[in-house]
Amino acid sequence: MNLNGAHLHLLLNHLSLFALLIGSVVLATSMKRKSPELRVLATVLFVVTGVFAWVAVETGEKAEKIVKQLGEASDPFIEQHELAADWALRSGILVAVLALGTEWAVRRRPKWFRPLQWALLLFALHGFTVFAATAYLGGMIRHTEVRGPATP
Repeated sequence: MNLNGAHLHLLLNHLSLFALLIGSVVLATSMKRKSPELRVLATVLFVVTGVFAWVAVETGEKAEKIVKQLGEASDPFIEQHELAADWALRSGILVAVLALGTEWAVRRRPKWFRPLQWALLLFALHGFTVFAATAYLGGMIRHTEVRGPATP
């Protein structure tokens, strides 16, 4: 099996998307059940999101070179996807840092814990929409069936 930059990019960017989605569900469940174990699991998933968002951006350059070698008119789609990926990366890092901050607050600043936890849930849900939009735009690069007739 020979993985190239495009394979790695596709494999790793989906990991962040689903870690963020599952982490959001786990966090909401931990808030309802007041479960520290589920809260810590959500934190781990959010840190995974931030780390692999960065890795996905790093592998994106290699994927871009491979797609451009195919000779298709995909430049406008690549550009849109790159811009969205910058926002997804920022969002993933913000959620990871906020998750770690929430864990810090539960131990050092208990009064901050609940507001930070709610902020984390909101930013995680927003982050999921950013990641989903980025994935959709990435799919438009090679999947002409999702482009529709009026796209660039």
